[in-house]
Amino acid sequence: KPMHAFIINCDGVDIGYIQYYNKHDFPPEQIYNTLELPESCAAIDWYIGELNYVGKGVGSQALNIFLNKFVFKVYENAFVDPGIANVCAIRVYEKVGFKKIMESNSAILMIKARIPENHSR
Repeated sequence: KPMHAFIINCDGVDIGYIQYYNKHDFPPEQIYNTLELPESCAAIDWYIGELNYVGKGVGSQALNIFLNKFVFKVYENAFVDPGIANVCAIRVYEKVGFKKIMESNSAILMIKARIPENHSR
């Protein structure tokens, strides 16, 4: 099953990793049910590994670019499942437009729908 992986680069420095894949191609690693997710739904996994780039808005900018340039060209929805304790990641997802849809014992399930191109803001 395809998994599309990329290196996040900022000003010529490789600072992280990001990937997307069809959420329905891989069973969840956590103990929650994702069967009710929309049919056209990509899962996103990523991290910023260079500490000098954390907390400076680079993550939300990189995620937004990635969603619009790659994910939403193929899928109508994007899904993430940050750990409940990962407050920074949850904040980034909310900043980019993800909405909480469910909370399990260990994770918060969040989804963002693609905005149609002809949609006025």
